[in-house]
Amino acid sequence: MKLIPLLDRSGNTRAWVERKTGWISDLTGNVFAFVQFDGVFSRTGAQIGWFGDGYIQDRLGRVVLFISGRRIEHLTMPQPQRIPRPPRLQLPSAHPVLQWLLGPPRKKPLWGDFATFYDGLGPSGMAVGRLREFHERAGGR
Repeated sequence: MKLIPLLDRSGNTRAWVERKTGWISDLTGNVFAFVQFDGVFSRTGAQIGWFGDGYIQDRLGRVVLFISGRRIEHLTMPQPQRIPRPPRLQLPSAHPVLQWLLGPPRKKPLWGDFATFYDGLGPSGMAVGRLREFHERAGGR
């Protein structure tokens, strides 16, 4: 398994992505997201962001993680900090059923906070819940 470190705006490693499968894990190896096509999805299949050109954008189009060595136009890139040893992944048995909900990512990215993207167990339940509730209300009319 080839794990690639994902860094935040301070240059610290915050997550790992497995190149072949697309699973994203935290620093202890717990999978919390999945990259498919150009979307980033939670383990339940809800879209939580976008992946493209070596970086991940949250649902508002802010850059939250990037692959070391990548340059992102319009952003000042941080100096990478010491990269920890890769974890042993605990892969789920199956891929989630994907649910596309987000509009396209912003063309001119801004930095976002990794803490708002991932709370340790998965995407922020409050934000995902609000998004789901909005779509349910919009679909019911």
